[in-house]
Amino acid sequence: MKLHVTTTVRATPDQAWERLFGANHLINWYFAHESWCCPSAEFSPIAGGTFSIRMEARDGSFGFDFAGRIVEAEFPVRLVAELGDGRAMEFQLTPVEEGCRVDEWFEPESENSHELQQGGWQAILNQFQTYSDGLPA
Repeated sequence: MKLHVTTTVRATPDQAWERLFGANHLINWYFAHESWCCPSAEFSPIAGGTFSIRMEARDGSFGFDFAGRIVEAEFPVRLVAELGDGRAMEFQLTPVEEGCRVDEWFEPESENSHELQQGGWQAILNQFQTYSDGLPA
């Protein structure tokens, strides 16, 4: 079973792709709450590429790396990745009247409830929307 989160940003699919997967952008939004940060990120959004994203509590109390590899990449429409623990993650970018809809599906892990995971991933995507919508079109 895959969980699904979505948002719409005021951007073209090309812009949304760059803001979603560009390391220089990821460090500005890849966290679920303002008490966290993303001090570093590497992302190669091509088939066979890899990614590594560092997330940390701003107070330094906790942090972890989120990493994996890109299985498929169709710029600027679709990206499929495999997380380090083997779970699948997929992004679909669709042009809409308001800009670009971003849909993300991911296989949940077994430690936390589906509701908690979906809420956390949606919060990260909401941070993306806030960041992206704050940039020039």
